[in-house]
Amino acid sequence: MLTLRVKECYRLTMNFILKHNDNSEPDLKKMTAALEANGVSVLDGRLLPKTALIALEESDLKSFLFDLGSAWKVLPEHHYGLPGSTDT
Repeated sequence: MLTLRVKECYRLTMNFILKHNDNSEPDLKKMTAALEANGVSVLDGRLLPKTALIALEESDLKSFLFDLGSAWKVLPEHHYGLPGSTDT
């Protein structure tokens, strides 16, 4: 008997902070279209529409930034340990 295995495809994503850096209200339609077009996942949207934690493939970052426009910044997420704790 022949058994075929389906190829599994894994996406390597990184977490980023999406931040609106303008004093005006963000264009939500444009932001939503850019998120959907680039396969971006919103991990934490509690601070939307100005800020969100997103997951994105690093290779898609350049096209995502182009689609968003200059009113947005995408910054890598950083983890900081608490002083006096053993957590890293």
